[in-house]
Amino acid sequence: MQIAAWNNRAYVTEVYHLEKRDSYVVVARLSPEFTARLVDRWQELEEKASALPDPISSAEPACAWADQVERNDRQTVQIADMREDVEAHHRPTKAAGSLNITEAVKTLGVRPKKLL
Repeated sequence: MQIAAWNNRAYVTEVYHLEKRDSYVVVARLSPEFTARLVDRWQELEEKASALPDPISSAEPACAWADQVERNDRQTVQIADMREDVEAHHRPTKAAGSLNITEAVKTLGVRPKKLL
C-alpha cells in the first residue's frame, strides 16, 4: 500500500511490483489487441527459428568435403607411387628413333604381352 497526496487529499493506493513477464500477462488479460500482437510476434519468432539450418544437417556438407579431401590426398600418394612405372612405360615411345613393339621386345628381351 502506498499513500499519495493529490489536491490536498490523501489517497491510499495499492502498488504491485511486477517483473516484465508478469506485466505482459496482466496487460494481455486486459487488452485483446495486445494479446493478438503478442501471439503474432510469437509466431514470427517461431517461423524464424524453424528457418534456421539444422546444425546436424549443415555438418553433412563439411563431412563430405573432408572425405573428398582425404580421397584426393590418397590419390595423390597413389599417383606419386605410380609415376616411376608410368614414366618407364612412356620412355620407349618418346625416345628419338623409337622402336615399334616387335623391336622393343627384342631389345628388352621380354615377351610381347609384358609390354601391353
